[in-house]
Amino acid sequence: ENGKSVYYGNNQSDYISDVFKEKAVKFIQRSNKNTPFFLYFSTVAPHVPVVPAKEYLNLFEDEEISFSFEKDISDKPAWVRNLYAMNEQFDKPFFSINSTDTNKAQEWYRNRWRTLQSIDDSIAAIFNTLKEINQLDNTFVLFVSDNGDGLTKHVQVSAKLSPYEEGIHVPFVAFGPSIPKGEKREHVVSTIDLLPTIAEIAGAKLPYCIDGLSLAPLLTSTPTSKKEWRDSVVAELGPINELAWPWKSVPPMYRLIRADKYKYIEYITGEKEYYDLIIDPDEMENKYDRLTFSEKEILSIKMQQNVKWDIWDSNLSNADHDVNQAK
Repeated sequence: ENGKSVYYGNNQSDYISDVFKEKAVKFIQRSNKNTPFFLYFSTVAPHVPVVPAKEYLNLFEDEEISFSFEKDISDKPAWVRNLYAMNEQFDKPFFSINSTDTNKAQEWYRNRWRTLQSIDDSIAAIFNTLKEINQLDNTFVLFVSDNGDGLTKHVQVSAKLSPYEEGIHVPFVAFGPSIPKGEKREHVVSTIDLLPTIAEIAGAKLPYCIDGLSLAPLLTSTPTSKKEWRDSVVAELGPINELAWPWKSVPPMYRLIRADKYKYIEYITGEKEYYDLIIDPDEMENKYDRLTFSEKEILSIKMQQNVKWDIWDSNLSNADHDVNQAK
């Protein structure tokens, strides 16, 4: 804290989500109502080791969790096929989703829900504190996650590094002055939009080279139309430390275009995927091979125009990647 290591004990009051909550509340209470403040509240939960607070240990005991893994993966890239083939004997102390007995996986998922109860408590405490100091109606709150969850569907243990929707499609909720209550926007947005949005709200100037768009035009009762907004965003995965990836098949570097109606993925291995998100929102059927030559060319050009990635053209060859995969 401010450059110093601080140790917390094992009492109920030392539960990490509650510690963060109390710090956030005290920060707001100390704020000067005549001076704008910025609070960035980020929690460990629901990340591993998913240890719930004592008061929530027994919640969701009777909740059954369904698994909807894709059965036919013949159209998927090699890393997905390898992941299925290599992980038959996969077992971790905290996770055993490939076992015929899914009780451990279900309990792990329930524990994620349980840890989120403490996050709900934190959000409630923040809102109540803003209300107590008469700043609730004068404060913008942006709620977003850094990645999704691949625990129970599509590709087994695909987790947050996969290019599929359960990994990259995250909740985004905005609250504040001028934001209409209960409305949903279908515009394509990204976490890179957070910085320019906060800067515009705060009246701060940014250099021209900042990525992202301010979402302020969407946070009104008369938002910018979808036709006038961007039609897609990009996402990418660079080189990763294989030792930090607990499963035996590592996703190769990729870049993708996520549009309103489709997703196009290019891997450094040369493999490609294309999904029609209107008729196939779960991305079960890779239709890249069914595209015409012209359609493939258009997608490739659009990718090159949107993703300027020098490392893509580095000396990391397909042969190097194959060796790494074999290791």
